[in-house]
Amino acid sequence: MVQVGLINRLSDGSYMIMASERLGTIMRGFVADVAAPGTLKWSGYYGANNADNAGTVLFGMIKDPDPTKCIMVGFSNSQNNFPDGDITDHKYSYNSYGDNSYDTNHLGLNLDGWAMKIDPSVIVADPNNGNALRPKLVWQKCYGSSYSDQFTGIVPSGSGYVVVGYTTNPNNTNSTYYGDIPAKIYQSGQAGAPQYRDIPDIWLAGLGPTSLTCTAGSTAPSLNGTSVTNSCPTTTVNLSSLYTGTPPSGTSLVWFNNSNHTGTAVSNPAAAPTGQTYYAFFYDNISDCYSPASQAVTANPSPCAAASVDCPKTQVSPAPVQGTPNQMFLIVTANVTTAGSFPVSVSGSGFSLYNGVTSVSTTTTGVQTFKIPVQYDGSALGTLTFSLGSNTCTANLSQNEVVNTNCNTWTLDKCTPQVVPPVLK
Repeated sequence: MVQVGLINRLSDGSYMIMASERLGTIMRGFVADVAAPGTLKWSGYYGANNADNAGTVLFGMIKDPDPTKCIMVGFSNSQNNFPDGDITDHKYSYNSYGDNSYDTNHLGLNLDGWAMKIDPSVIVADPNNGNALRPKLVWQKCYGSSYSDQFTGIVPSGSGYVVVGYTTNPNNTNSTYYGDIPAKIYQSGQAGAPQYRDIPDIWLAGLGPTSLTCTAGSTAPSLNGTSVTNSCPTTTVNLSSLYTGTPPSGTSLVWFNNSNHTGTAVSNPAAAPTGQTYYAFFYDNISDCYSPASQAVTANPSPCAAASVDCPKTQVSPAPVQGTPNQMFLIVTANVTTAGSFPVSVSGSGFSLYNGVTSVSTTTTGVQTFKIPVQYDGSALGTLTFSLGSNTCTANLSQNEVVNTNCNTWTLDKCTPQVVPPVLK
C-alpha cells in the first residue's frame, strides 16, 4: 500500500513525489523523481528495515542550498536492533508502565522526528533493499523526546532550516524524557500521568545547514611535502605518502584537484595522474562536510625511459663456469625510443646485480648496448632471468657448458658459446 504525502514541481519541470509504502509489516519512506510525461528518473526507499511494525513516513521536503541535494522530514518509530535500515538511533518511549521500554500497546506514540538529506546526483546501491539503486543518503538523524514526536514540514531559514511538527512530551520534571524538546507549557489532566502524553503541542525546531556536527573540524590536514614526482617505470604519483597522521574520528582523508572540493574526489590517491595540483581534506560522510583545504601539492611528471630489448642478442661475458664464482657483465642490446634511466634486475642461476647497481641510463635513442655488472656465486647453472625497464628476458643456462678455453662469452640464444676476437691495443 502506497500513501502519497507530497508532490513538488522542480525547476527542471519534473515532479518529486514523496510517499510511504508498507512492505509487509514495515513502512518505509518512498521518494521518486518523475519527468513529464511520466518517465521515472529515479526512486528509492528510506527508513527502518528490520523491526516489526516499524514505520517511516515522510511529510515535508525542500531543496537544499546545494541544488543537487534535497532535505526531507517526517517521523520514524524504529524500535530496536540499531542500526535499523537507515535509522541509526531512536529515543525510548515512556510507556504506560512508567519505564523506558518500547510501548507495544501504543505503537503510534513511539515516534521521533526524522530528517534526512539525499543527493540525487549520486545513485548508489541500497543494502537494505536488495541493493536496488537509489539516490545517496548523505545524512539522517532522529530528533525528539522519549514520547511521540513528528516533523510535518520544513522551510528554509538563513543558512539552515525551520521544521514544524508536534510533540506529546508531557510537563514532566524528569528531564530524562525531554531529549530535544523543552517541557510543555500547558498540560491538562493529571500532572505527570504518562497517558496524558496523547495531547499534542506544536513543535518548532531550527536545524543548522547540516543538522549534524561536522567531525571534519576546522583544521586542514598537515602534509609532509608540497610536491611529489612519479618513480619510473610508474607514471602516477602516490598522494597518500604525503600524509602520515590519523584523520579525526569519523572522517577520511580525500583529495581533489581544486581547493573547493568540487567535482569528484581522486578515486585512487595512491596512483594519481601527474601534471595536476591537488588538495587534501578531511571528509565527514555523515554530515557531508569537509575540513579546510591543505596546502597545494604539485604532481610533477618525470618522463620514463622506453626501450625494447632484443633478448637473443644478450651476452654474458666472461662466460660463467659452473662452480667458479666470478664477476662478469650482462650485455643487453635494446632499441631506445625514449632516453632516460632504466631500472634493471637479475635473478636465477646464482646471478645478482653487482656493487649496488639498480639501473642503467642513456641520453640518446636508437639501438644501443648496455653493460650491466653482475656477480655469479658458482651455483648450478639453470634459469637466468633479467629485466631492463619493462622488458624481461629468460634463458636456460644449463643447456650448454663452456668446454673451449678460447670461448669466453655466451649469448642467450640457446646459450651457444661464442668466440670473441682479441681487442686491438
